[in-house]
Amino acid sequence: MTSFKRWLGAGAIVLVALALVACPALVPKATGSIPDMPFAHGDTKAQTVDLGRYFDDSDNAKFSVESSVPEVVTAVVNNKDATLTVTPKGPGTTIVTVTATSSTGRDSAEQSFTVKVAGQPPQPPPPENNPPVIRTINNVSLDVGKSKTFDLADYASDADGDKLMYEAESLNQAVAMVSVNEPMITIMGVSEGETMITVRVTDGKGDPVPRTFIVTVTAPAPGNMKPQAKSGMTLDDLKIQIVSGDDLDTANDWSAADTADNVEIDLSEYFEDPDGVQLFFKVETKNEMATDKAPVIQLHSIAADEMTETPASGKAPDGTNDDETMVIIVPRNPGSVEVMVTVYDVDKGDEEFSFKVEVHAAGSNSAPTEAAGAPDLANLTGDAFDAPDTMRMKVDEMRKIIDADDFDEHFTDPDFNTGDSLKISVKYFSADTDAIAAAKSDTQELADDKVGVTANRLTWDWDGNPDDEFTLTLTGKKGTVNSDDPEESGHVVALVATDSFGESVARVFRIMVNNPPKAMGAQASKPKTLGTEMSYGDLGFFHTDSDTDSDTDGDNVRVVLVADDAGYFHDPDGDELKCRINDSSDDSIAKFRLDAAQQTLTIDPEGVGSASVTIACVDPFMEGSDNSDTLNVEVTHQSRSQQ
Repeated sequence: MTSFKRWLGAGAIVLVALALVACPALVPKATGSIPDMPFAHGDTKAQTVDLGRYFDDSDNAKFSVESSVPEVVTAVVNNKDATLTVTPKGPGTTIVTVTATSSTGRDSAEQSFTVKVAGQPPQPPPPENNPPVIRTINNVSLDVGKSKTFDLADYASDADGDKLMYEAESLNQAVAMVSVNEPMITIMGVSEGETMITVRVTDGKGDPVPRTFIVTVTAPAPGNMKPQAKSGMTLDDLKIQIVSGDDLDTANDWSAADTADNVEIDLSEYFEDPDGVQLFFKVETKNEMATDKAPVIQLHSIAADEMTETPASGKAPDGTNDDETMVIIVPRNPGSVEVMVTVYDVDKGDEEFSFKVEVHAAGSNSAPTEAAGAPDLANLTGDAFDAPDTMRMKVDEMRKIIDADDFDEHFTDPDFNTGDSLKISVKYFSADTDAIAAAKSDTQELADDKVGVTANRLTWDWDGNPDDEFTLTLTGKKGTVNSDDPEESGHVVALVATDSFGESVARVFRIMVNNPPKAMGAQASKPKTLGTEMSYGDLGFFHTDSDTDSDTDGDNVRVVLVADDAGYFHDPDGDELKCRINDSSDDSIAKFRLDAAQQTLTIDPEGVGSASVTIACVDPFMEGSDNSDTLNVEVTHQSRSQQ
């Protein structure tokens, strides 16, 4: 029994082995073809494929899927029920490949099919657009500062009835500017010239259609401009004092009257015409207030007569000759009168100007005077210069002459209580001008290019108020012509006070603006052979060739730094200069010794090569007002046989 069981067990094992040999593992195979799969445009519904219909041994196989264009569809397999699900994603065409792999992984089969997802169906072509049409725009002419506006809709049309849009530009905006407020266009003339305007019209469906035209801008015909007062010029009210003893109210010959009484006014200095044309003048009195009704003043000159284009002189006034534009005011009797000046041009444009004239009896005015005990203007500076009423200052130096002192310390006028006032001015004169001459209005002032200082040249009215303050500051502008005699050097600065009657008093002091020392000429381009004494220039000399290479032959050079007739430096003012060595190069080439007492520089050659020394000379009157220059020296060997 036991033996039978053993045989039966062994036999079962054999039968199973035989069965496995007789039935090998199943291999997946493709059967048929998976049909292509279409999707309509906008279709989002998935389609499913039963893979068991297209593969043998599908129950044991494992499926995988791949899409050649993943953006077209999403493909997913379900191995549990052997199905494939395809979901459309976007229009296009893709190849979907399904692979069935055996359970052992050694064998596989695949099938591919095409999936198309349709796009949007073709649209009918849009109707052909007709571009807008813009007809010719005529050229435009306008004046500077003027504008022209017109409607572009009058020039443009569109066959399709589309809404039109407009733009415009100027080729040269400095001549004309253009702006658009659809459909209106405005062109503004800026300056004389010519430019091109380009207008563009579009219907929004194609390129803008351009149209160009020319704009010419011209200056408008000038209208006549009236005469006017020159800038800063006014006809001020006048006070005149009768100083002669003549019975002026009965005098008929104005030319025979005492000219000291008269006031002359050149109208050409006060008026001009913006158009640059000729001016004519009419001068007359109004509102005379003489107590006895006799004339306060008489007016004489061609300009004072009734003017025509051909006056009594036979020559039309042009504003250039005194005899055509001069008005002479002759005082006759005490009183007050208004003078009216009418200025005409050749186009009959006119302007009126007026001023008041007061005539006072002889001796009624008291001239201004220098205040008693007035401080010395030159001494206010603390200057130690030994000439009286003279001070010296440097170029670019600023110095206060009057520092907010009460002005009544300098001038006074007895007529302050009757309303008189003083005009304060600063003037410049030559060195020999005294206070009396400076107070006269006809004393010749220095030309600007001769003035060595500048001051706050303000004109300042002063009515005698002792609390008024005045500051006067001078600035050195350029060196003056100075000499050993201070009375003939520099120039005079005058502080002048003038009253309403034209009488003046001046306070003067002399200014000398220091000139700094100067080097004589320019450095020579080549070294020079030295004698025993050399003036300014590059120096070249030989060094004795000896065994010890020392200076035993006295071959040094002596340079005169300052001398009356020749020297390295000089002072334009004749001041005594003091010189010093500022810097020198290597002493192994040359040594430099300065004798301050003799104002000489001795150069001792020590070796061979180039050396230099910088010398500075100082003006003792103005500390820091110095000048310096560099002297170059070339030292070479010379054998004794060459000497």
